[in-house]
Amino acid sequence: HGLVRIPDHVAGEELERLREEFCSLLEARAAGLRPLDYAAGRAVVVERARLDAAAHPATARTFGDPWLAEISRRVLRGAHRVNDEIWLSRDEPRDEPINRLHFDRIPTLKFFLYLRDTTEADGALRCVPGSHRLGRALARYHRRRGRRVVDLPNSEIPAGVPDPQPITGRAGTLVIFTTDVFHQGGRVEPGHERWVMRGHTRPEASTTYAPVRGSWQWWVESSWNPLPYLVRAYD
Repeated sequence: HGLVRIPDHVAGEELERLREEFCSLLEARAAGLRPLDYAAGRAVVVERARLDAAAHPATARTFGDPWLAEISRRVLRGAHRVNDEIWLSRDEPRDEPINRLHFDRIPTLKFFLYLRDTTEADGALRCVPGSHRLGRALARYHRRRGRRVVDLPNSEIPAGVPDPQPITGRAGTLVIFTTDVFHQGGRVEPGHERWVMRGHTRPEASTTYAPVRGSWQWWVESSWNPLPYLVRAYD
């Protein structure tokens, strides 16, 4: 299906420590932490290699778990960086979903952990099971036709794709999914919040588009093609 849901992956005192570290990291200002301009609430990106493991041991243990590394190895096969980045987000109430239904432009294996009980009212992750095959095919189609990775139309969902299903769970639930799956954050209703930590694992070789020299795609993008400059000059 492109995803798996694992209840109670983290529990007890370890879950409580994670919650405490989550709150402190959201407010911290230190090397390896990058606050985000995040319309849905508050968010920060943590570089795992620069995480202070002494100050945040539960976070280091959770996202440095050898079991997650083994899953990454089996799924991604080639060289990759396990949970290279850890994204923390506290999503607050709003009138619309956290984001649109989409697949990620850069394929990523995500380890998505709920720190609070999360229902549809809390903006639970929504996915279309099995859509990873279509998402992967669409990305490949557009790359082969000259689209740069940053320009892939990843939120243009073809007709006939089923509605996304909410992936709810108790605090400590882990959802592992490939971001070729169509997914989105749901709508957080008044009086609710969503607390999420997620590790991003990507191949060492980033997905790129490199058109064959002399091909039509190469000519469209090439600096030798005068048409874009003429159009700009005319505008």
